[in-house]
Amino acid sequence: MKVFVNIPKNNEIYWAYKRPQVTIKIQSNGNGVKTVLTNMSEIASALNIPDQVVMKYLGMKIGACGGINKNQSFLTGRYTVEIIEDVLEQLIAEFLLCSRCGIAEINFYKQLVHPSLPVREPILRQCLACGHYNSYISHDSKMFSILVKCDNNHQWMKVKVSPKARSLKYMFDNLKDAILPSEDSCCGDGVKCIPSLSDISIVLN
Repeated sequence: MKVFVNIPKNNEIYWAYKRPQVTIKIQSNGNGVKTVLTNMSEIASALNIPDQVVMKYLGMKIGACGGINKNQSFLTGRYTVEIIEDVLEQLIAEFLLCSRCGIAEINFYKQLVHPSLPVREPILRQCLACGHYNSYISHDSKMFSILVKCDNNHQWMKVKVSPKARSLKYMFDNLKDAILPSEDSCCGDGVKCIPSLSDISIVLN
């Protein structure tokens, strides 16, 4: 029989957000012992986040190698349900709950400066329930690397144009207007005028 718990864990009977409790199976072979999380795909679906992200986070926090092989989610070593549940609740509290309304309705957005450039801008987290933008995930955090690597494989994060990209486009448009002569800008005898370096520096500054 499946056991469901609230997201996050609380005593509310009619709480709308629920997930299955972790179920495990210990496997031992010639390569050592590993803990298989038999219902990780269901848990990840309830959390609205890829199971690869959950497994990498669990492995990072527990200090084990976590991954998915042939649709089997596992951690190297022997761990109890209680340990895994505790770390899973840390993930929920740290990244999946809105700091304003406390609802687990977070969408992750990667910010792009240009499609050909790697993601280096902070990852945004917006709550779908109340619209609040939660604290961003900076590029120097371990979670940033986990999210981006998973997104490179599965394209699961939504995309927003970075403010830096908009400012670069604004600067380019103004610079283009300053450097390239218009149809009407003539110095006489039909010769188009080219702006001086001082004119261009005004635009850049």
